[in-house]
Amino acid sequence: MKEKLRSFRRWPHFWLAVIITVSALLHLGLMWFPNELVLDEQYYIEGARSYLEGGALQQPEHPSLGKAFITAGVWLFGDNQFGWRFMPVLFGLAAILFFYLICRELKLSPTVTNIVTALFAFENSAFLMASVAMLDIFSIALMLGGFWAYLGRRYPLAAAILVLALLCKLTAALGIVAVGLHWLFFRRDRLLTVAASGLVAYLGIMALIPLTEVVLTGTWNNPFTRIGEIIYIPTTITFENSSHPSAIHPWQWVLTYQVMPFWWTPQYISAINPTIWLATLPTFFFTAWLGLSKKQEAAYFAAAWIFTTLIVWIILGFITDRITYIFYFAPVAGGVALAIGVFMDKAVNWGQERGRGRLVTRLIAVFVIIHLLFFLALSPFTGLWPVSA
Repeated sequence: MKEKLRSFRRWPHFWLAVIITVSALLHLGLMWFPNELVLDEQYYIEGARSYLEGGALQQPEHPSLGKAFITAGVWLFGDNQFGWRFMPVLFGLAAILFFYLICRELKLSPTVTNIVTALFAFENSAFLMASVAMLDIFSIALMLGGFWAYLGRRYPLAAAILVLALLCKLTAALGIVAVGLHWLFFRRDRLLTVAASGLVAYLGIMALIPLTEVVLTGTWNNPFTRIGEIIYIPTTITFENSSHPSAIHPWQWVLTYQVMPFWWTPQYISAINPTIWLATLPTFFFTAWLGLSKKQEAAYFAAAWIFTTLIVWIILGFITDRITYIFYFAPVAGGVALAIGVFMDKAVNWGQERGRGRLVTRLIAVFVIIHLLFFLALSPFTGLWPVSA
């Protein structure tokens, strides 16, 4: 038995298994609470109930694949907390796996890969979205799956997965832009395969948007009409004609620390781990410089990820005055964790070259401990983070 345990610990993916297991256990303990619908769960669970009874399309501003995943959870496991939140938890764990695989594709060192996978897995804004029945985690997990497939040059598979991400929430289009920027700057290979994959992806979107709605409602909708609605309706949610106590501009995600209550007991709050929040802009500028000037692929991909999911949002916010919320940051968290990993790899190499390896290791350990302490303070498990009513 001891030999088997030693063998398991020598397995290259041992720490990934530990991270996913711990995350799964935390979610399993949390998903039963509260026994009421949290924030936008009131829309998506009520929608699932309607679909299971043959009801009409709900929330037309969003594509329907994410709604179908939530409905499937309720259908499989019942109209209860487990049924509501099983699929988000499953996709949250998949997001951790895909993030780990992305780091390996980008050749981060095994140790740094394990560290930043833990940072991503226990980052509050991403963890929270995997704890509630909302659309974001489906889009994030599939976007990361698309990134992994693309970085492995599995272009048709990447296109298929990214289409699925887009069919969960339109914001996945920003991930597609990140892939496009990386391909243009670093690869420009297999042009016919990329073009064919793009064409098939477009046709897939046109077919799958109405098809998922047929599955849910039994009604076929014109795909051009539905795409128009999905693009247009969100543009009307501006500060001029809408209001919400937690509404913020995209630049406020990183310029002022934001906390958005989802629920009080247990205390579900959407807030970025301060370690990630403070690192966002510095690591973006560092990886952008390293990627553009040194042609360092992992750095460039991290910078492209942060640019499209954060900086593009800021630009759009100036142009459209669109209302956003702090949980919109969740797709950025993986990009920042990856950028931190790029920095850590550089720091470890620098330390080894100058005989400061032990100091660098200790600093990284302190950073990870602080990160985990912030996660616990923000998480529903402790309720330690002060939130004004």
